[in-house]
Amino acid sequence: MANYVKFFISIFGVILLLGIPEHAKAEKVYSSNIVVLSEREIIIDTSYEKKIDNSVDLKLINTGREAWSKEKIRLSYHLINKNNEVVLNDGARTLLPQDIKPGGYINIKPNIEIPSNLELNEQLYIQFDLVSEGEMWFSEVDKKNSIVLPIKFIKNYDFEILNPVKSISVWGKEKKQIKLKIKNTGNSRWETYSGISLSYDILDKDNNLLVHDGVRSTLPYAVGPGEEVDINASIAFPGNTGKYIIQWDMVNEGFGWFGNGKFVSEKQTKITFHSEFWIYLIWFFTFLLMVYLSVLISDFIKTKTLGFRKSIQSMFFVLIGYFDIIWITISLYFKVKWGTVLISGDINSVKLMVLGVIITALVLNCFINRKIRFFVTILLNIMVSLLIFSDLIYFRYFNDVITTGTIFNAKQLANVTDSISNLIDYKYAIYLFFDIFMFAILYIFLRTSFPKNGAIKKSRIIYSLVLLVSTLGISGVMFNNLAKEDLFQKKYQNKLIVQDIGLINFHLYDFTSYLGQKIRRISPSELKEINEWKSEKDNDKYDQYFGIARNKNVILIQSEALQNFVINLTYNNQVITPNLNKFASNNLYFNNFYDQTGPGRTSDAEFISLNSLFGLQSGSVYTTYNNNKLDSLPKILNENNYDTMSAHGYNGAFWSRSRMHRLQGFQKSYFQEDLVLDEKIGWGLSDKTFLRQSLDKMISLKQPFFSFLITLSNHHPYNERLPVSLNLGELEGTILGNYLNSVHYADYAFGEFMNELEKRGMLQNTVVAIYGDHDAGISLEELSKILKIEKTPEQQLLLDKVPFIIHIPGVQNSIIATNTGHLDITPTLLHILGIKHNNNVFLGENIFSKQSPVIFRNGNYIGEDFISVDGACYGNDAQSQCDVLQSSINNKLWISDSILRYNLIPNLLRE
Repeated sequence: MANYVKFFISIFGVILLLGIPEHAKAEKVYSSNIVVLSEREIIIDTSYEKKIDNSVDLKLINTGREAWSKEKIRLSYHLINKNNEVVLNDGARTLLPQDIKPGGYINIKPNIEIPSNLELNEQLYIQFDLVSEGEMWFSEVDKKNSIVLPIKFIKNYDFEILNPVKSISVWGKEKKQIKLKIKNTGNSRWETYSGISLSYDILDKDNNLLVHDGVRSTLPYAVGPGEEVDINASIAFPGNTGKYIIQWDMVNEGFGWFGNGKFVSEKQTKITFHSEFWIYLIWFFTFLLMVYLSVLISDFIKTKTLGFRKSIQSMFFVLIGYFDIIWITISLYFKVKWGTVLISGDINSVKLMVLGVIITALVLNCFINRKIRFFVTILLNIMVSLLIFSDLIYFRYFNDVITTGTIFNAKQLANVTDSISNLIDYKYAIYLFFDIFMFAILYIFLRTSFPKNGAIKKSRIIYSLVLLVSTLGISGVMFNNLAKEDLFQKKYQNKLIVQDIGLINFHLYDFTSYLGQKIRRISPSELKEINEWKSEKDNDKYDQYFGIARNKNVILIQSEALQNFVINLTYNNQVITPNLNKFASNNLYFNNFYDQTGPGRTSDAEFISLNSLFGLQSGSVYTTYNNNKLDSLPKILNENNYDTMSAHGYNGAFWSRSRMHRLQGFQKSYFQEDLVLDEKIGWGLSDKTFLRQSLDKMISLKQPFFSFLITLSNHHPYNERLPVSLNLGELEGTILGNYLNSVHYADYAFGEFMNELEKRGMLQNTVVAIYGDHDAGISLEELSKILKIEKTPEQQLLLDKVPFIIHIPGVQNSIIATNTGHLDITPTLLHILGIKHNNNVFLGENIFSKQSPVIFRNGNYIGEDFISVDGACYGNDAQSQCDVLQSSINNKLWISDSILRYNLIPNLLRE
């Protein structure tokens, strides 16, 4: 008996030792009831590769005895077929928003995602289930803990090509357009503003993907289910000649491709890209044939006989006689085309470029003296080549085309030789000038073959003049048609105009526009329109920030090339901007503050920030309108008993700063010539010594004071030797690595300045604001080494942020996500100082109540949930919002330009 007792005790001990099985414990602890609050059938759209849904509403009730921890319990699902076989066991997780006590419940929308590799040709069901991570599924305890619902798969977005093009040939690298008739075979309507367009992938002959994400061809109008639309589909050159396959597909931007990446033969077009060489070869022989036939006919008229061999010899002498004109025609065509493609990425039409070189040839043919013509031909080619060369260098830094206003300000470039030398690509020089050298050599060898008589027959001049007038007429008609389409008014980005009319034609248009602006006077109707805008625009609104810094000192720092992406950035376990990070976390940080500068760059940033008007589309306000009357921030603060001061660690003559700072109302200004050059970095005073000396100057000002400081050390090309540096590893010596080092030093100098302000007890009574003047001029390709970004135009715009941070004594820290920019600095500072200035001509707004989009000088703009880049809109209901706003956007830019062009501020302030 004792043995039996011992045996049972042993068994009981083993049970206690091993414990109760987990599922047995869970059966007592975990229990749930899942109730469907919406439709009992789940509908999932299979149009895109990501098949997701979160439309179903579930109620989760804890019917067990233990609370569900949100850190451990998740809502998930299994997919099963009609035979009750598990197709997917481990579905996507949905986090619980809170812990749920026994008897408690929550309403929740589960995240459902169907794997892209799952076949959807059978009926599937979804079994919603709760899971205790690392332990078990609730349904393992009791099937009643889960719920099963049927899934209905639909395709809201699909299309059919009604007139498939089986094969095409493309000669050269220009875009090819073909017309396709597309039918909407899905269940949803395609709206023009919804981001739906026709695009393609390029495959090789074996259906291997070569190029993804081709050119977008937009819808001309909305297309309902079952309706058809004709689309002019564009195809871009893939980079190499050869035979390819175009896989057509529709794309809904931000959602996915209708075809889910599948290759469908019914939606394919075989395409062959041929080399441009064969086109030019055909043109060359066609030209020779035309010249030969002209000579043959001319000789026949004179001699009444057909001398075929003699005409060949005569043709040779004709070609020699016109050698200079033939050369410049071919040379300018290729140079202008090449430069246009490098800058604008594409050419919408070569007709105007062809007409341009024809006009050039006809004008040169009007010279009577052949030697003078040769000289003019070489001089003209050198001038055009220099202009294109300047365009390409300018574009590499400013991402825009050089303009007449910029050329007249070219003396400023003498001060930026280091930046220019780093931007020069000597391949450009070889391409643009080598043919001129070769022409000079050929001229020396061929000059004995030229006709002995240096004069040219006057009859040919008459023919040339007739043809010239005709060609000019055709060009005028084409330009007039472009003007009717509002090309020059709608496209505030110069490179888009270049894309339509070519590089040299743009410069001719820009030059005539510049002259017209100089001599034109504003009309009464235009002046009335601007006065109406001023009277109707919103005045400053009162809120918690109005007057919160009344009578406080203000220090406004414009930091050279400081971009927002460096805030809170680390690289190689090193913090890039520790002092700015601290300043942003302790104060008001505007993290969606955009660079609104134009060609004037740093001078634009100063002008826009202090005047709340846009910079110019061409040139700089500081050098173009340095006699205008302005309504600037320092002038307004002077009227409110502030002492005002500006300082910059470089020559006061640069950008006409010394003159412009006086014009804007600064009572005192200090430049490099007024400061001690005890430490030089790059152009001028190092940031550290500049900020220290500026602080010493501030001490002598009567309070309250306004001090505007412009830093300099963090300047392109960022390759100066610095007192502090980072360990950059593989980025060492690159433009990006140099920038990170340079901005790290700028941050160090700012930190020293803030420490000194605190030591002197000035922070308690001083507003300190800092902002970046413009982007750093670093390409998306470089930035992608440290940032996860897409190389798209809209990404470029979204990255064009600079930080704006304000320290206001007594105000708690906050991140303010409002979209804003340089234009809003003056209204915002006046707002917190409690200074009413409703009778202003500001185009910006107080940021704390700002609602309007951020507008850029090139006509792009950003709203709350959409952006417009180069005329294309992206985001939620973007196109409809852009359609509504476009007119007012253009009008604001026109108003700003008109105020400056006609010096209207004195008149507007008297109203």
